[in-house]
This record gives sequence, C-alpha cells and structure tokens, in this order.
Amino acid sequence: MQVIAERGQKYLNGFSDQLVAELNAAKKKIEKLEKKLQKKIPVPEDQAQLQEQINGKTNQIRDLQKKIVELRKNIEGEKNDVAFMKLKMEDLEKGMFRKKKKDELIEKLKKENQENQK
Repeated sequence: MQVIAERGQKYLNGFSDQLVAELNAAKKKIEKLEKKLQKKIPVPEDQAQLQEQINGKTNQIRDLQKKIVELRKNIEGEKNDVAFMKLKMEDLEKGMFRKKKKDELIEKLKKENQENQK
C-alpha cells in the first residue's frame, strides 16, 4: 500500500512540478508583455506634450478653414466682378456698334447732302 501511495505522490509531484514550470513560464510572458505595454504607453509628461501638439494642430486646422472660407468669398466676389465687367463690355460693344452705325449714317447723309447741293 505504501508503494502505491509513493507512486501516487511521485505522480502528483511530477504533475505539480509541470504546473509550476508552466506557471513560471506564464509569469515571464506576462512580465514581457507588461514591459512592452509600458514602452507603448506614454508617460504623463508625454501625454501632456501630445495633447498640446494636438491642440496646436486643431487650431491650425481651424485657421486654415477660416482662410478657405475667406478665399471662397473672395473668389465669389471676383467672379461677380468679372460677370459685371463682361456685361459692361457687352454694353460698350453694343454702344460702339450703334455709334459706328450712326457715324456711317451721318457720313452717308453728309455725302448725299453734298451731292444734292451741287
């Protein structure tokens, strides 16, 4: 009976040794992962610096968006000015065409008048 108990005890000891070895391996793996995680997580000072950078970039983005809106307004105003100038040019061209026709008519009438006076 004692022999059976000793064999059982050896078996359990072997099993326990295996579990202890696996437990130690798991602890080492956990420690390695914790070290990696600590390297990846910024320290509070770094977090504050990162937050400042983020805030700075956010402000830059807002400023650029405002400039874009202003530029779009300016472009729209310039488009309106160009359209107005085109209309003015068309009116001037029409006026010049009418003046040319009137000048031609006046010249024609002057010639006719001179011919009639002869």
